[in-house]
Amino acid sequence: MIVRAAWLQKAIPAVILAGMAFFVFGCAQKPSQPKMESRIIEKDLFSEAEAYRLNGQADKASKIYGEYLLLNPKGDKAALSLQRMAEMALARGDEAGALSFYRQIPIAGPYYRGVPEVRYQISRLLAVMGDPSSSNTEAEAWLNLYPDHPRRGEVFLLMADNAGAVGDRKTSFRYWLKAQHELGDSSPVGASVGKRIETIIEAAGTEDLRWMASEAESTPYAPIALKRLARLLMELEELEEAEIIVSRLATLEGDPQQRQDALELVTELKDRKETRKGVIGCLLPLSGPFANFGKEVLMGIQLAIMTQENGQCRSPVEIIVKDSGGDEESVKAAVMDLVDKKKVMAIIGPLSRRVALLAAETAQGLGVPIVTLTQREEITSSGDMVFRFFPTPAIEVDSVLEMAVDRLGIERFAVMYPENAYGRLLAALFFDAVTARGGSVTAAESYGEDETDFEEEIKKLTGRYYPNTRQDMEGLRQLITPEEEETVIIKDHPRSIIDFEALFIPDRAERVAMIAPQLIYHDAVPSALFGTSLWQSPDLVKSAGEYLNNAFIPSSFFEELDSEMVRGFGEAFRNAYESSPRLLSAQGYDSLRLLAQAMCRDDVRTRKHLAKALLEISDAETLRGKATCTASREIRQKAPLLTISNGRIVKVLP
Repeated sequence: MIVRAAWLQKAIPAVILAGMAFFVFGCAQKPSQPKMESRIIEKDLFSEAEAYRLNGQADKASKIYGEYLLLNPKGDKAALSLQRMAEMALARGDEAGALSFYRQIPIAGPYYRGVPEVRYQISRLLAVMGDPSSSNTEAEAWLNLYPDHPRRGEVFLLMADNAGAVGDRKTSFRYWLKAQHELGDSSPVGASVGKRIETIIEAAGTEDLRWMASEAESTPYAPIALKRLARLLMELEELEEAEIIVSRLATLEGDPQQRQDALELVTELKDRKETRKGVIGCLLPLSGPFANFGKEVLMGIQLAIMTQENGQCRSPVEIIVKDSGGDEESVKAAVMDLVDKKKVMAIIGPLSRRVALLAAETAQGLGVPIVTLTQREEITSSGDMVFRFFPTPAIEVDSVLEMAVDRLGIERFAVMYPENAYGRLLAALFFDAVTARGGSVTAAESYGEDETDFEEEIKKLTGRYYPNTRQDMEGLRQLITPEEEETVIIKDHPRSIIDFEALFIPDRAERVAMIAPQLIYHDAVPSALFGTSLWQSPDLVKSAGEYLNNAFIPSSFFEELDSEMVRGFGEAFRNAYESSPRLLSAQGYDSLRLLAQAMCRDDVRTRKHLAKALLEISDAETLRGKATCTASREIRQKAPLLTISNGRIVKVLP
């Protein structure tokens, strides 16, 4: 009697019917066939099925494989025929049919060399069909049967996915590690598994990381898990446990990079223990001759805190204020107190050049970022923790020359300046900047600070050529003392720079109001006048506006800018203090905002990280325009350029 196979009921019904007919008439006595003839028929059927399969005729191949199996369900090619039928079932998307065929192979050919692959496919199909538990049972049996098989790594991957499918993260992670160990780093699959393990670790929280580090012990992934755990614990301010984890990391054997990472974490942990994130120190003159200016800066800083314009930190920004108005020793002590006792992340200030360098050097030595509000040019050379954020004469000169040379095409300039520290400094800076842009200063005249009649100076400007202007300017530069470079940051009126297509006058608004009419009287009106931010005064417009319609003024702070940010600041300032904001209050406001925005970045965890974030400031919105930090740690703003039109000061650029 012919044995019928269950797997043929669906795949080859015609063959089954033939088998049934054979069964019905099988009782009749038949002459026995020679054994050799049966083997030939079996071989011919298998070969025919193979030919159809290779020719892409899967249906015909399946039918012939079935006929072969009916003749000899345990024949030499029975297991292979079943495997072929399983593969063709998979090709047409019949996973259940393929599983049925695969299950019969170990019975049809228990010694068939493809049984390990077949059993792997059974486990894989069970997982695909949504039965991870049965899949894992098959996989565990597979591992016991074939301890040295090259498929072990893939079986571990399958078990990792099965455990993950039922929410068993710990078991899943364990099998990922075993899979990577079997596959190694050299194979593409092994490298991919390694990346997957790292991704799992980087996405884990502290609870999972604790057991992951234990599971990964003696693997390359233990240090990765410990490093991530230490960082998260530091973020959560769980510094004692973080210290234990870092110590554990430092004891692991590994490559030099691992040891370097451990050392960096030790340093970072020490910094975190000594730092309060979100706390900023303010070092400002609150007593002495500059007290009014320190208080004005502080008003801007406090307004930034009150209006929550502090970078959207997850925790509030706090400020601690210290007085820089005393002697140098008290300033040094104030910096040390802010860093060592108050544990601030950074310091804003001071203002005066007299104490700025000492404060900067002290902060640098203590490893804390300091954003100075001084005009002292060399201040940032103190070290990589020292920044400067304040409008300087050089910045104003650059602003006016951008208009004069780059936009208006002016090449020849004259300078008329007061015989004081500010005038001499601006004249020298202007001469250097014009020369650097390929222009020339053909005449330069100074006048006394108390002078009111400028006839002689104007006549000299227009009446003779100055062939020795370069030598005059070099001599002028030698007269500037370091003390004189401390220019009028401490003036009630903001300063700015004036470019000139003929004349540059770096002086106060009241003096310019006297000079402008006399230029017209002496028929010496140039095509353009350029000044500094000191010209930005309503009084200048009232007294001499009609003579200055061709004047350009770089702005220190211009509240009438068409900017929502500036309007909001002005309104909030008046509501809070019942007065209008000026340069120093705007500078304090911007300083706090820029520092807080950098400090609140997710990747900023230490003072060193904060210094790096400050260095990366680029096109940040401020009250005076876009701010960018240069490689020399100068945070520069491109100030708006103003002009006088119809009796009003209005914006020209940007």
